[in-house]
Amino acid sequence: MFFLHSRLVYRYILFFLLCGFPPAAAAVSLTLPQAVAMAMQKNRQLLADGYRVESANWAVQSAQGHLYPRLDMSYTAMRTDSPLNVFGARLLQRRITPADFNIANLNNPAAINNYQPRLTLSLPLYQGGELWAGREGAKQHSLAAEFQHQWLSQQIVFRTVQLVAQLRNAEAQVAATAKALQAAEDHLSMAQAMARRGVLIKADVMDAEVHRLNVEVRLNQLRNMQAQAEDRLRTHLNLAAGEPLHLAGAMQLRMQGVDINNIEHLAEDAVQNRADLLALQAEASAAEADVHKARSGFLPHVSVQASQEWNNSNLAVKNGNAMVAAVVSMNVFAGGSDQAEMGRARANSARLSLLLDDQRQQVRNEVHDAGRQLRESMERRHAMAHAFQQARESLRIVKLRFEKGLEKATDLLDAQSRSDQAEAASIQANFDAVVAQARVLLAAGKLEQERVQ
Repeated sequence: MFFLHSRLVYRYILFFLLCGFPPAAAAVSLTLPQAVAMAMQKNRQLLADGYRVESANWAVQSAQGHLYPRLDMSYTAMRTDSPLNVFGARLLQRRITPADFNIANLNNPAAINNYQPRLTLSLPLYQGGELWAGREGAKQHSLAAEFQHQWLSQQIVFRTVQLVAQLRNAEAQVAATAKALQAAEDHLSMAQAMARRGVLIKADVMDAEVHRLNVEVRLNQLRNMQAQAEDRLRTHLNLAAGEPLHLAGAMQLRMQGVDINNIEHLAEDAVQNRADLLALQAEASAAEADVHKARSGFLPHVSVQASQEWNNSNLAVKNGNAMVAAVVSMNVFAGGSDQAEMGRARANSARLSLLLDDQRQQVRNEVHDAGRQLRESMERRHAMAHAFQQARESLRIVKLRFEKGLEKATDLLDAQSRSDQAEAASIQANFDAVVAQARVLLAAGKLEQERVQ
């Protein structure tokens, strides 16, 4: 019986443990293409910029709407005993009688009600080109917003590649340094054992202990760098703080169509097609449209208006009156505000033209600089990989000689440090090369999401 009760208690405890404590959150596992896709969907900067593009598109529709006829409807209910308004209302209601011309009635009329529904149709025939220039300016601003969004998307892709590379590099550095710490502990244990046999002196053991402590400090620093890299990537991908994150897969970029050996051709192509330059060109075109819009203030404006209204002393729709009018107006003097507006528009157009020329030169410089950095990073990656192989082989030889008493303990520790540093440099060079490839693609304006493999 006691055994049976014990089993029941155990089952209840196990049930409450399983139900009362939720399972730990599974780590988010991401390859580089998946991280880029997530950034395209969830990055707050990109999402916010999407609303800017939407706003610019609505502005185009708003400017287009000003070219169409406008129909307004109003309804006025009025009660008045003003002599002028009473006589006008009775006239509109078509209720004037000879008695209404009596002086006493004219000066002291009884209060009257007037209900007036009205429809008004207006159409701008010619506004000096203001409306057409406004629509063209809105179109160019919308086009600029689209190009700027494309450029921001490429920057987000580059930032994702950069952050993933930083985290992958930090993870690899931590793993390599953890192995280096294990090797340092092995060296220390070996030095302590050899000191007990009288082969080494106490100073050799102390050197091994200092080496182990230095590696341990470096490992803690790298773990902090890894945590910081994880936080930056979570923020970039709009993931919850502290959410487990695991990166997997290789980091590769498609470089087809990008010939780094013909960097001048790549630079010229970027000048013609890079999204941020196209956006600036569209802004310059919008500024020219603003000049035409400002010039319209010196030209005549022509519009027509038609209205239909009804006036009655009750809610019944009766006594209709129609009106059609053409209005021609022209600015004669506006206190210089129109001239100031023209000057502002021309100055802004000239400013954007100069900025566009300057930006073209900057794009050329960026492409050339990115090409040089890529060539340097590829050479460095090859050199660091070779240096690591040499340092590792040198460590193996020194370790064998040390075990035979042919090398000093400090020589072994120096060889281990050189090997650790060479491995760290080789790891860094690998990820730097990938980021350098992304930088070339970005400078050339070709870092689309499809480039990430």
